[in-house]
Amino acid sequence: MKNGKPKSEAPESAKAKKHESSGLKELAKRCLQFLWLDFIRNVRSTKFWIEVAALTGAFLYAGIAYEQWQAQLHGLRVDQRAWISVPSPTSYPLNGSFIPVSTQMTNTGKTPARIVEGDPPCQDL
Repeated sequence: MKNGKPKSEAPESAKAKKHESSGLKELAKRCLQFLWLDFIRNVRSTKFWIEVAALTGAFLYAGIAYEQWQAQLHGLRVDQRAWISVPSPTSYPLNGSFIPVSTQMTNTGKTPARIVEGDPPCQDL
């Protein structure tokens, strides 16, 4: 005998462990049944429907806030891009079939236009 315990005590048997695990399974089953019954009872309560409405509202608000954020990003990109204005010429010197027109392009955006390409639209008068 050491420390007041006999040496002949064997560790827990497999039968005791099996009984313990089946007890845990039974406890888990009862807990799930309780939660399910509680859920069914709460479906009929006003508090449950208020919580459902609050969650729905939160998801709707999150969606609207996301769309607003995307619109703001688009607005910032458009605001920061380069804009070019081309004023209409004040005079058209008629010189036969060739009409020379000179005009000046102006950067009007917040950032300068570095690469400008394009064909100006022309209209026969």
